[in-house]
Amino acid sequence: MLGRLGEPTEIGTLSELLSDVPDRDVLVKQLLDYDVLVRCGSELDFEESRIDCVWTWGHAARYYHFSTNVREFESRPDVQRAELTAWAADHPPPDPYKSYRGRVTLALGQPDFNVRTGGLWDLLRERRTCRSFQRKKMELQTLSDLLLWTWGKTGERSDPALGTSLVKTSPSGGSRHPIEVYPVVLSVEGVIPGVYHYSVRDHALTLLLRGQFRDVVNRLCCGQHWLRETGAVFFMTAVVERSMWKYRDAHAYRVLYLDAGHLGQTFHLVSTALGLSPFSTAATRNTEINELLGLDGISETALYTVAAGTAKETAGFQNKEGREGRISVVRRLVLGGKKRELITRHPRPAGRRKSRSMKTLRSRSSAGEADEFLP
Repeated sequence: MLGRLGEPTEIGTLSELLSDVPDRDVLVKQLLDYDVLVRCGSELDFEESRIDCVWTWGHAARYYHFSTNVREFESRPDVQRAELTAWAADHPPPDPYKSYRGRVTLALGQPDFNVRTGGLWDLLRERRTCRSFQRKKMELQTLSDLLLWTWGKTGERSDPALGTSLVKTSPSGGSRHPIEVYPVVLSVEGVIPGVYHYSVRDHALTLLLRGQFRDVVNRLCCGQHWLRETGAVFFMTAVVERSMWKYRDAHAYRVLYLDAGHLGQTFHLVSTALGLSPFSTAATRNTEINELLGLDGISETALYTVAAGTAKETAGFQNKEGREGRISVVRRLVLGGKKRELITRHPRPAGRRKSRSMKTLRSRSSAGEADEFLP
């Protein structure tokens, strides 16, 4: 049946075309409901046509991209614990350790995390994910440091044949650096609350949407309410073409997430160095994040979310210099005492794209979500 619908087909001719298929009308409705058949001219049809034009990666990567893009998450810690406790009663958790029994083993001595101190060693000890923040304004300089040391460039390399590539504090597959970041400023001194894009080229923020987005962030992050009290939430996206240009095999789709993970750890360490408490999550409504940012979810798509703020209770190891000593060092390295205006204007995206004619059907080659964004 699907083979007969490989080309766009008028709805009126379906009965004749599928005359030998039992319960064809019911079956066609079910295939439409499950997006196996697509109405030509619909938003879904438009999105699939777009991915055909943009992506060189095959159907395996496309299927994973769309099939994992929309789902709901339970964010309440007490409910999560209750569900896991019930699950563990019948399915004990796996052993956190792996060992090779009966093999030759070289002892490395008693592990001692106090042998190395200062700088990076203290940061690695002190870093903790936080889920309890107090509503305290973040300094503009701190926001600047977070952005520069996590997503900013430390240099450029130019090749006459291959163009310009960036150097950053985190590694990137093939030095392609596909990740962009969109800070949602909730409470930062001297910065208008709203949704911004961070310009790596100019080390500047471009205002995309003005307003208080605490409720929006709470929804987009599936009810992780502690994010409302942070100074800023950072949505990381991937500009797919940057990686796809060099790596045309679908394996490169995995590397997008590796790149985001590298940046996530760097963000945690930089936040800790600045006296902030970090948080990171993949439990997000990515399609709605794309809509908020005006992205199509194909050429650029949401991947990962991090945030930073002041913890309600400070815990963890601190060296004898304290956090403030490390903060001052980072700031001197970043800006050299110079102030920089971070806010620029940016036009809002155009209105939602209207659907084309929807009188024909075709069978699907991949799954997709609506191509739209919030005004």
